[in-house]
Amino acid sequence: MLIMKTGSQVKNMAQGAAEIGKGAAQSAVNIARGAATGAAHIAQGAADAVKNTIGANNPDITSNPNSPPSPSSMV
Repeated sequence: MLIMKTGSQVKNMAQGAAEIGKGAAQSAVNIARGAATGAAHIAQGAADAVKNTIGANNPDITSNPNSPPSPSSMV
């Protein structure tokens, strides 16, 4: 009887360890996803900053850099 109880306890410990391993693996996946999402947001922010610096988001800039500014930008 003692051997059967010990065997059941070992089995239960192994199952518990397997569940802990699954949880750790899922946590690692979630951390990686979060890091990837954060990196994508940082890259997008950097791209937007560069566009703003060079004026790519400015509707008053035309293809002719020598053209006068529009009246709305002089206000």
